[in-house]
Amino acid sequence: MDATYERICLERQNEFNRHDYQWYLSLIESGYGEETHRIDIQPVESVRPLPFAGLATYPMPPDFGAFVQTASGRRTLWLIRYREEVGPKVVLPAFGGRTADSVATGQWRLPTPSEIAPGGVTALAFDPERFTNEVADSVTSILNIWVHRLKFETLRAVVLNCFPWFGRCSVAVLTMKEDFDEAEYGKWAIADWRWDEIDEIRPELLQLLRAYYEGKTVTDVELSCPDRAKVIIRCVAKALKSKQVAESLKRFDLAVDFELAVFDPDDSKMGNYCNKVGG
Repeated sequence: MDATYERICLERQNEFNRHDYQWYLSLIESGYGEETHRIDIQPVESVRPLPFAGLATYPMPPDFGAFVQTASGRRTLWLIRYREEVGPKVVLPAFGGRTADSVATGQWRLPTPSEIAPGGVTALAFDPERFTNEVADSVTSILNIWVHRLKFETLRAVVLNCFPWFGRCSVAVLTMKEDFDEAEYGKWAIADWRWDEIDEIRPELLQLLRAYYEGKTVTDVELSCPDRAKVIIRCVAKALKSKQVAESLKRFDLAVDFELAVFDPDDSKMGNYCNKVGG
């Protein structure tokens, strides 16, 4: 096992992920605390198909993914680099603001062997209305958790930062107490907010929005990737303006100039989509 903390990974440490490395290594060394029932090894030709593509930095790209199933049915993923002179080594990813647990313990859904039929084809569809409702539900859950952590804050904005091409969509919060130069950069300098990413929506929704964007569903296959991205952005904006999110926000202290916002990071001239869609 490779326990070396590579510079490229250490540079991404922050208050959220600084314990990821030792946690991940300890989990691997303990064998996940359970008897191993099955191991499926697959070659990794590109890191893009991995469930957390865009969310992690690697000291060296993995050659294989080992999907490990324990006796209790827990499914985990090891990333492995193999070189003849040194043998196999586990690659320790650095996660950008996310704990390793959601990746290593398989909270993203992996099909079980019984669901995979030889030669079978899975048809994945994207239903905008259902996706919107589930995003709203996920955002509401996030806000209900964070209301206690933000108890003494006054909120000026809540944003859903959505990057369909990376399979990312996270909640960001602007408070009355910030240290960036708003006069120079403007209110929507989201990357400079203290709470620029408090949490992401559920992993299965991230997988679906990326699959839809890349044309890997049976929905809107005739559209271009940018056009599908706009569909996703509009859905996300509608979710943020939903009644259930509004009910959750009543628990917060909101500033007079409080706003909801969703922007298309690839087309800034379109402005705030929350002003373009109905709630």
